Amino acid sequence: MKIFARVLKFVLLIAVLASCTMNVKPNMDDTSQLPDGKGVLVARLAVPYLLKPGLPTSVALLNINNGSGVNIRLSSAETYLAIPLPAGSYRWNNLSVGSYGAHISSKQFEIDAGKINYVGDIILLMEGTNNPRTSSIATYRANFKIYDYHKHILPVLAAAYPKLWSNYPVVINLPAAY
Repeated sequence: MKIFARVLKFVLLIAVLASCTMNVKPNMDDTSQLPDGKGVLVARLAVPYLLKPGLPTSVALLNINNGSGVNIRLSSAETYLAIPLPAGSYRWNNLSVGSYGAHISSKQFEIDAGKINYVGDIILLMEGTNNPRTSSIATYRANFKIYDYHKHILPVLAAAYPKLWSNYPVVINLPAAY
């Protein structure tokens, strides 16, 4: 019976580890050549308990240098990102869930040209409170936390983008004072 329990635990462990690599839906082509002046932002974005099937959710990335932005649509509660971007300074800017939108603003982080830039494990949170003066209508505000889980996230992304990973160095470019 002990052998059966050990085999079952081993099989479950393998299934869990395999599911980690299956969560990545590539959002860029695996390439061995980046355009001049571009780097690749890599991160994991998570919106716990919020995403429901069919509920449009997105977060915006703002280029501080020229004011241009990138709108990132999230298709599940956990999204692995690999986005080629011009080198420069960026910050997370806005969060939209269904008809709710919130302005969020992170500290800036850098995207270095010719490099894979890990910018953190970003957890977006919606915090609701009931206002006793307006009955039970909840008000929400968005917040986020940035963690450094690169030892866990980067191997998952490396498996999804082997050509990219074999041709470019990886740098950790977390926002200042995350």
